[in-house]
Amino acid sequence: MDDFVYKPYNEVNLVNPIAKWLLKNPDEEDGTIIEPVAKSAPAIPAAAPQPAPTVAKAAPAPASQAVAPAPEPVLKAVPVVPPPPVTPPPVVQPKPEPVKEMAPQPIVHKPQPVKEKEAAPVAETYEGPLYDISKLQSIGSDDFVKRMLKLFVAEVPSAAMNIKIAYDSTDFNTIKYLTHRIRPSIQNMGIIHLQEDMVVIEQLAVKGQKDPDLKRRIDKMTNIIDQVGEQLRKKYKL
Repeated sequence: MDDFVYKPYNEVNLVNPIAKWLLKNPDEEDGTIIEPVAKSAPAIPAAAPQPAPTVAKAAPAPASQAVAPAPEPVLKAVPVVPPPPVTPPPVVQPKPEPVKEMAPQPIVHKPQPVKEKEAAPVAETYEGPLYDISKLQSIGSDDFVKRMLKLFVAEVPSAAMNIKIAYDSTDFNTIKYLTHRIRPSIQNMGIIHLQEDMVVIEQLAVKGQKDPDLKRRIDKMTNIIDQVGEQLRKKYKL
């Protein structure tokens, strides 16, 4: 067989060579070949587009076959080991020093100097009346004079005593106030022994400090005013 079949081949190309040799009559000399009518090959239909494969959802398992959730791991409590106690270093107490015994010292009694008592100031005494009411008599009637005398006896001696107390307590504002207040009464009563003293007392009180001269004048003022009051009460029955 000397015929060839070339690729690509179809059914007709394959059948013709085979039929040529199978159907050939050896007595024929002309070599005529009776070729059968080739049947046309059926058309191969085009492949239909394949749909995308669908993934089947797994059916939920029945309740009887439901998988139980895995149990949560049980956490075991780990005991906390406390740290070992810290031992403070021992406190070293200082050794007390031995008490040295002191030899008893002889008690020496020193004689205290005896302070001499200060002599109380001697009240000055004056002869005759210490006042003069002629100025009051020139101003008003006898009733007016008597009212002024009663007012002097009731207020001026107590004011003089308060001035003395204020000096002892260093209340110089009170000294200045009361001295300025009773000065007109001293002038109206004609007490000439205190005219200058009342002015000086008021001036020294402004300085705001104790002064021997201030104390002496305050004592003199208190003494004379007390004597004037006593004389007025006796003479005018006040």
